[in-house]
Amino acid sequence: ASMRNSRLLRAAACAAALTAALTGLDAFAQLGRVARRAASVIDRPPPPAELADGGGDDKYELRFLSNLERVREVRPWLLLASPEERREIERALAFRSQPRYAGRCFFCVGVFRNDQLQGISTCEERSDITDIVTFFLPRRVLRCFTILTKPRVKTIAGEVLVRGVLMMAKMNKCRPDFENLKEGPGQRYYKMGRLLGGSGSK
Repeated sequence: ASMRNSRLLRAAACAAALTAALTGLDAFAQLGRVARRAASVIDRPPPPAELADGGGDDKYELRFLSNLERVREVRPWLLLASPEERREIERALAFRSQPRYAGRCFFCVGVFRNDQLQGISTCEERSDITDIVTFFLPRRVLRCFTILTKPRVKTIAGEVLVRGVLMMAKMNKCRPDFENLKEGPGQRYYKMGRLLGGSGSK
């Protein structure tokens, strides 16, 4: 009887672990299927032209981009960019994704629609030590360096990226930080991140 009870307990534990794993996978899948209807209460950019003309496929997908993928996809944007956009694109091209090392991780996320890149965000996850309290009670911060969308294309990719960064911060128990967007063309996304992230964002 004791062996049978032990087996039942192990089976229950495995079932609980599988349920937790599936829940996590479902949350990550939701991150990759952020839809256009996500938030109509904020100052959102106009919808893509094809949607305004009655297009039906309005799903956006978030993917991690390697350094080679980012350069290959984003470099052609320079031909269409304004001088201000060129500076932001060049900064994004100079960024380098790196796996976690010494508690820091650099990565790039792209948002795709119909397998076409619409925008990117460069980010860093690291320890958040800003004062004596966080020194003794360390926590993590997810810093967003750049949010870019494809020049001369009407898209809500910027909003999708802001929401994606916020969701990743929540999933990884990090404080979202959009301070690097406070000035320049990314200012609207800084305000959006503050608005959607609430008091925990910066």
